Amino acid sequence: MEYNIRLEYQLAPTEENGNLLVSALEEFSPAAGPTDAGTMDVWITVQASDARQAAATGLALTRQAADAPLIGFEVLSTAEFDRRQWVTPLPELVGSDEAAEMLRMSRQAVVKKFTAGGLPGRRVGERTIVFARRDIEHAVEDLNTRRPGETIVEQSLRRVGDETLASIKERRARAPHSD
Repeated sequence: MEYNIRLEYQLAPTEENGNLLVSALEEFSPAAGPTDAGTMDVWITVQASDARQAAATGLALTRQAADAPLIGFEVLSTAEFDRRQWVTPLPELVGSDEAAEMLRMSRQAVVKKFTAGGLPGRRVGERTIVFARRDIEHAVEDLNTRRPGETIVEQSLRRVGDETLASIKERRARAPHSD
């Protein structure tokens, strides 16, 4: 399992000290920088069977990194580190060919629908379009629940329900009008 370890040293937050820490721990994908307390942090990544082993590895590396006093030490699984850093995992992506297969339409129809704004996606380069799988799955669901002759807007309004429509109309009626 992969762990991230934070080592905080009583070192002045200078570029030279940052380079020293990064060079000393190069094989552990280090990232060094100043802390709000005016010291230096370095984050490293290690492989370990559990947090205890990761901590032991991190402690063994502290002398290798710097002779300065170690004043902070933290061990987190990479998943926990990413969660705390607000790293959002990418959604599962599908290309236009797979989207077409899922939607039971031609690739050209998918591209046309994307270009017209009917399918959320991203153009990658000049020719490639990618879609979040969940967006295509929602589009498939929409196609499967639309009544004959019903437009997407009519379907959306039907889904919203009369109660919500009534509250929207009421809010608009109460809003000040500017003439």
